Amino acid sequence: MGSAAPSPEPVHAGTTGGPWQAHRAEMEAAFGGNAASYDAALPFFATIADRLAEAIRARLAGPPRVFVDVAAGRGALAEAMAARCPQALTVASDLSIGMIRAAPTGSTGAAVHYLQADAELLPLRSGLADAVGCSTSLRLFVSPAAAVRQMRRVTRAGGVLGVSELGPSDAKWGFFGDMLRRQLRRAGVRPVHGAGRPQALPDLVTAGGYTRWESFEQTFTFEFTDELHWWEWVRSQSQGHLLRELGEGAPQLREAALRVVRDFRPIDLHQTVRFLTALATHQ
Repeated sequence: MGSAAPSPEPVHAGTTGGPWQAHRAEMEAAFGGNAASYDAALPFFATIADRLAEAIRARLAGPPRVFVDVAAGRGALAEAMAARCPQALTVASDLSIGMIRAAPTGSTGAAVHYLQADAELLPLRSGLADAVGCSTSLRLFVSPAAAVRQMRRVTRAGGVLGVSELGPSDAKWGFFGDMLRRQLRRAGVRPVHGAGRPQALPDLVTAGGYTRWESFEQTFTFEFTDELHWWEWVRSQSQGHLLRELGEGAPQLREAALRVVRDFRPIDLHQTVRFLTALATHQ
């Protein structure tokens, strides 16, 4: 990998100041602050990442030499790929230093190398990877199109891209977003992190230099043991930092939300996810 070789210590790459620095601060607040418990109460993103890894591996002609997980969080996709392809060099990059430090390295028995990097400024050699993946994160980027172009740059010609995008979930869970927004307004708290708009994956990857895309949808069912389990999961996700900012208003919101969820039978979540794999064009 030359100068782009992953270091045992997280590496930071990117510009400083201006919009990029503001975006970094937003992502660190939304994700880095919850990194230790992220996805621990319920393997939501790990389940989705495992399905994406399966789709990427199925699209590859043979075992990859190098796999890159972009916006990896704690490395769910990287770990899933490393488990399937233990001989590959697996690189996981994320903007949040908190996520990288909390990554459960070595759980698959294969090494995953972590680096801190902006998805729109990947510090990796062009054509390095046989496969690149990005699980449920495209909508979080300042420019999803720029991030896809970077992914294409580091993918060798004929290599595989795999991405996923959250689709709709049960309408019954919409109550909590409404309740949280009202409470934030009352408290004068401005959310620092928005989920962004869902991305049209075929158009996005085609414009970025990929071709022969294949896509499918799958709906996953996640079950909570009770309303307290659901609340633990909510607190562990990116909304957790907003709950902390509510201060004294958080207990009131918690009790109101638990009263609603207590009446759900069963207490479950049906989440539709869109998956797409594509091949890097020859340039």
